[in-house]
Amino acid sequence: MTDNISKVVWLIVASCAAFATTAQPHTSGQTGKSVAYVYVNVTEGNTAEIYGFAADSKGGLSSIPGSPFPGFADVGYWAGKNGYLFATDGTTDATYIDSYSVSSIGVPTKVAKIKVAGQNVRVCCLFLDRTAEDLYDYEVDYGGNNYYRSFRIDRSTGRLTYLGGLNVGYSSGPGGKMSFAGDNLYAYQALNSCLYWSCDWGVLGARRNSKGKLIGSSAGSNPPTAKDGDYYLADYAGADSTHHVAIAVQAVSQIYPFGNDGLPQLATYTVHSDGSLTTDSAYWNMPTTANQGYWGPYDVEISPSGKLLAVAGTAGLEVFHFNRSKPITPYTGLLENDQIDQCLWDNDNHLYAISSKSNRLFVFTVTPTGYYQAPGSPYVIGPVTGTQVIVLPMTSQ
Repeated sequence: MTDNISKVVWLIVASCAAFATTAQPHTSGQTGKSVAYVYVNVTEGNTAEIYGFAADSKGGLSSIPGSPFPGFADVGYWAGKNGYLFATDGTTDATYIDSYSVSSIGVPTKVAKIKVAGQNVRVCCLFLDRTAEDLYDYEVDYGGNNYYRSFRIDRSTGRLTYLGGLNVGYSSGPGGKMSFAGDNLYAYQALNSCLYWSCDWGVLGARRNSKGKLIGSSAGSNPPTAKDGDYYLADYAGADSTHHVAIAVQAVSQIYPFGNDGLPQLATYTVHSDGSLTTDSAYWNMPTTANQGYWGPYDVEISPSGKLLAVAGTAGLEVFHFNRSKPITPYTGLLENDQIDQCLWDNDNHLYAISSKSNRLFVFTVTPTGYYQAPGSPYVIGPVTGTQVIVLPMTSQ
């Protein structure tokens, strides 16, 4: 998930009272074996709680013992893997990242805290490298430049050590969570260069150095071939476990009336050894996605198998066949037509999608040959003004 900075789609605030009375985890038909833990942050006033669920092999959810877990601070953006959760924790004066250790039955306990920013800095979009050795955030400084900051994770304690920041400039968009390619060396995200209302194509490529810090990369990319009179802007980037990146792109007309020309499309790129990206995508071989916003889709997530691409946004949730360097092809159409703010995969073909507009958490089982909504889905989690979900798979990729 990215935080498309110019169109904040959730505020990480929800009504815990409403959640407690309306969320009814499905229990019938569960196998008893958990394949993932799923967490939803819920905040009411100054009280925050985390609701935790165990997902079974069919995608059914059951409450983790002790859920909801009280005593949490203002939990915001999340990341998690290898037995730890990390969450932003904001006050009026500063922003922190809290570390939580997750027990063998899914119970989170706060074990560490680090200050990452002061006033007038918005911290969002936590993400990990593929091995979960390091944690990263995206920081928007309303008085200066924006940064990606890097932190090393102590595997035994969950504590974070600051490694340094990557300055990505002041006027840019959309920015947010980066996605690492399969070699775990290069990471990518859409970051167009903008001046007032004029923007130029941009995909930020960053390299992870030997210490885990993100540093600048000179490797670039070119936009897909556009039709006459149009140019493309990058909307979102997501990498697979090999050497390919899916990028949502938006055609913009250079001819009056100026503005978006049609729905966003989905391009595919190949990652080379120097981190550069090349593509054969063009306006005639890229599928469209119904999810159109100011920048485009809200989230683009490639499945662990690398064969499926989930796209979330204003129109709902869609899944496409991801064919590596070959053109992406349509698959499911809209699985759900509620606005979807974020989607995540576990390692057992389950796709989780959350909507702050309809106050529901959806669970689907999706493979390259079939798809269906999981038993008990959707789960009511509202009313909310925004929320976020995090998934910790329990099986290896």
